Amino acid sequence: MHLINKLYPIALVLLLAGCFEKDIPVEPQPRLSNTVTIDAGANKQLVNYYSLEQNDILAQIDPMSWDIEYTDEKLFFNGFRSIQAAKFDAGWKDRTDTVGLSFDYLTVGYVENMWQLDADQSYVLDFGYDENYASLGLYKFAYTLSAGDVSVKFSKIEEVEYMETTFPEEDFHYSLLQKKYSVVPFVKEYDLVLGKYTDLLIFPNVQSDYLVYGVLLGSAEAKQLSTPFADINLSSLDTLEFDNTLKTTIGWDWKFYDLNSGAYSLKENRTFIIKTQDDFYYKLRFVDFYNQEGVSGHPTLEYTLL
Repeated sequence: MHLINKLYPIALVLLLAGCFEKDIPVEPQPRLSNTVTIDAGANKQLVNYYSLEQNDILAQIDPMSWDIEYTDEKLFFNGFRSIQAAKFDAGWKDRTDTVGLSFDYLTVGYVENMWQLDADQSYVLDFGYDENYASLGLYKFAYTLSAGDVSVKFSKIEEVEYMETTFPEEDFHYSLLQKKYSVVPFVKEYDLVLGKYTDLLIFPNVQSDYLVYGVLLGSAEAKQLSTPFADINLSSLDTLEFDNTLKTTIGWDWKFYDLNSGAYSLKENRTFIIKTQDDFYYKLRFVDFYNQEGVSGHPTLEYTLL
C-alpha cells in the first residue's frame, strides 16, 4: 500500500506531461537589410520624414508649405527654408530696417534649441528664397503664451502695424504667408528627416554658411562609428552611450565633393547606430547620393535592425 502511494504522484505527473504538446523550437528571425532611395524632387526641395521601425517614408513635404511649428510648448521656424532670425528690443513701430541687427540660422551652437524662437522676444526674420531663388522678404515676428493660447504678431519689416493671430496651445504647423495650417509630422513621430538646410562649413582658412543636403534626427538618437557596416553587430552596442546626441549627428558630411571626378563621393566606413524612442537599435549607412538618372541629392540608405 505504501509503495502504491509513492508511485501514484509520479504516474500522475507523467500522465499530465503527456497531455501537453512538445515545445517547438523558435526559429530566430533573420535581421534583413532594408534599402530605400529618397526622392528629393526636381529641385531637391522636398523634405522626407522617415520611420525606421515602419520602413517607410511618413511624408514628403514641400518646405514652402509652412513657416512655424509649435510643439511641446516650444515654437520653431522652418529651418528647411534657411530662414534667418535677428532679435530686436526696440518697439514694433521703431524697427523698420535691418540696421544694427545680427542674423543667425540658429543651426550651429544650438544643441537643444535648434531653430527655436523665444517667447516674449521680437525678431526680424529673413524668410529666405522660394524654389526659384526669389527672395521671400523680411518680416517682424513675436509670440506670447497666455491662458492656453499662442498669440503671434507678424508684419513686413517696413510696416508699423501688425496682424495678430491666436492659436489654441496645441501642436501645429502653420504658414504665416499663406495663412493656413499644414499637415507635417512632428518630431516625436519620425526617426529621420532628410532635406536641405544651412549649416556652417569650415574650409582651410575660411568658414562660411552653406546650403547642404543632410539628415537630422527626430525622436531617435544616433552615434557615428568609423567601422565597416558588415562588422557591426549587437556587441557593438556594449560601449555606446546615447546621452545628449545632437540633431545633426548624421548631418551632411557622410559625403564630399571630389574635385578630381567632379562628383560627390561617400566617405568610407561611415556608419551610424540609431536608437529609436522604442529602444530598437539599427545600423545605417549611405550607399549612394545619386538617383538612377545620375542626379545628386537623392541618397540611398541601407539599414539593419540589430
